Amino acid sequence: MAERGAVRKVVSVAVREFRATVLTKGFVLGVVLAPVIGGAAMLIAGWAAMQGMAPVSGTLAILEFSLPANRVVRGLYLWYFRRVLPVVGNAVARNASDAYTYLNQSVEAFPTGEALAALIRPAGFDRIESIPLTLGIATLSICRREG
Repeated sequence: MAERGAVRKVVSVAVREFRATVLTKGFVLGVVLAPVIGGAAMLIAGWAAMQGMAPVSGTLAILEFSLPANRVVRGLYLWYFRRVLPVVGNAVARNASDAYTYLNQSVEAFPTGEALAALIRPAGFDRIESIPLTLGIATLSICRREG
């Protein structure tokens, strides 16, 4: 019986969080946030699965948040990302759990450029090109594998 109460509590919290994010104006921020958080886990699982694949030709495209290379743009971006976005995101989502405070940490920890290429190469992708977009705030990595 105690397990049933625990399950109800988890479901209640999940429904409350769903209403506080998806059913509010914060949905747009939630759509942006979800790929970044899930990306790290999916990245590791995806590459582990690809390493066991038969060698086939193909292209893998990864669109990710990244940190601008230009020091001025990077400084402004990190100030906004660390100071403004969490306050605005939590206010719009009407969420007191500070859900948007760790977004910058996950973006800063995500591998980019050569670090990302080093993770992808063992899966057989030999041609890897990283294209910075929007002043480097996002990066498109195109990885090609010849079979």
